[in-house]
Amino acid sequence: YTNTAYSFAFSYPLGFTVSAFPEGEGDTVLVQRRTSEVEPPAGGSISQHSGFQVHISPFDEPGPLTPERIRTDIPDMVVDQAKEMEIDGVKMLSFISSRDSLGRVREIWFVEKGNLYQITAHAEFDAGLSQILLSWRFQ
Repeated sequence: YTNTAYSFAFSYPLGFTVSAFPEGEGDTVLVQRRTSEVEPPAGGSISQHSGFQVHISPFDEPGPLTPERIRTDIPDMVVDQAKEMEIDGVKMLSFISSRDSLGRVREIWFVEKGNLYQITAHAEFDAGLSQILLSWRFQ
């Protein structure tokens, strides 16, 4: 998948689809399983929760983000197992959170070129998401 508007690309497993659409003040990229006959990612499994979304919105502060910075804006947000990571030279914050409608989720948030990226996946798709993120590139 290549997103020319935000200049990034990543590979995703066969049997998944990608759609992009405007949402709120930004855009969302949704990657989801197309059929039940999908090969599991290395070290992962396929379930009804296979897939993730990337929400991108304007952000006027520099990165990198910290758990404290997130809690400043969203005091009730759960930020567990926070760890810094770097992909293609961009520092990111990875953590486990909880959402009423989704349950436990993996979140990866970062700031790049004036935008906040919020990647969200069900926690059980963590291994699959990790494999996809290894292919992520900024152009």
